[in-house]
Amino acid sequence: MLHLADFNAARQEAFEEAGIEGEMGHKSIGSYFYDKRKKAGRVQPVQVIVYAMEVTRLLDDWPEKKQRKRRWYAAHEAAELVAEEGLKAIIEAALV
Repeated sequence: MLHLADFNAARQEAFEEAGIEGEMGHKSIGSYFYDKRKKAGRVQPVQVIVYAMEVTRLLDDWPEKKQRKRRWYAAHEAAELVAEEGLKAIIEAALV
């Protein structure tokens, strides 16, 4: 099993889920917990560690393109749209 440093795991997730590449910060800007619902309906508590990324490249194709839509918002607008309160707080704190 491959283990990546947290910031490299975040970089990999950004590529797989949104088709973006860029300069990833090596220090977390925050973390939050949420309950992830698994396919079988079971709920698993998950901690998400958040890193800032300066996006330098948008890919036309990426692994989860058929499962997700990539949309861009101003940070204040993104904070309003995010469902997870912990992530909302991290985005809002980055705005100050």
